Amino acid sequence: MPSVVPPSRGEVRRSKRVPGWMSVAVVAAALAGGAWLLYWFVAGSTPRQRTVTFSEVPRQARRDQTGSGPIGNMFRQIAKSNSGVLIVRAGEWRVNAGDAVMTVAKAPKGETFAYTFYYDRNDLVPADQLALLVFRRDVLNDEDLARSMQLTPQQVETFRKQQGETGMSLSPAQRKRLAELWERYTLADAAAKPEAEKPLVAALDEIGKRNLENTKRRMAERAKLVESTLTAEQLERLRERNRRIRRP
Repeated sequence: MPSVVPPSRGEVRRSKRVPGWMSVAVVAAALAGGAWLLYWFVAGSTPRQRTVTFSEVPRQARRDQTGSGPIGNMFRQIAKSNSGVLIVRAGEWRVNAGDAVMTVAKAPKGETFAYTFYYDRNDLVPADQLALLVFRRDVLNDEDLARSMQLTPQQVETFRKQQGETGMSLSPAQRKRLAELWERYTLADAAAKPEAEKPLVAALDEIGKRNLENTKRRMAERAKLVESTLTAEQLERLRERNRRIRRP
């Protein structure tokens, strides 16, 4: 009886090797699929309302510089270049009107909305004042940072009192007007939404331009308050921290 010789390990590996043409086909299909998705998101699909997911900013009337890199820059440019209503996620929206931005979040219970107003730009105050405002924001969200800076409870409380003052400076009447226009937009059916969107965006643009200089002045005042609240030693620690952050 003829003996059966099992294949060697090298022969087994060679028999299982994927043909070269199949590897090329897989790579080509992946690249084509990625290119199609990028085209569809940026240009191929242009609904009236586009869903964009991004990390919202500090409420200091500016966008933070987090999420850097080509992907983060692409999302920021898409969000900023589209005027009108953008869907961030379920129950959350962003309204763009030039540099003026209005964010809307539906309350967990009931039909009420929470509104935030700010400018999507980082030149409202000089860089040193902006660093102070960002620091104030950071220490209220990072207890370790507050401890490392040796902030007292009184200093933290002073910073916390500024929370309701950040963002675009608006009068109660202007807030009410924008809220009413938003609610009118939400009540419109799909066919009527484009027309209901126009007065909302126009009002936000008008109010944003009217309040720009006052917002700059208020931001400068808040930065000076942060500076006066910190000791000379804490200010030096903050400068060193900012140097480390900027260092490549």
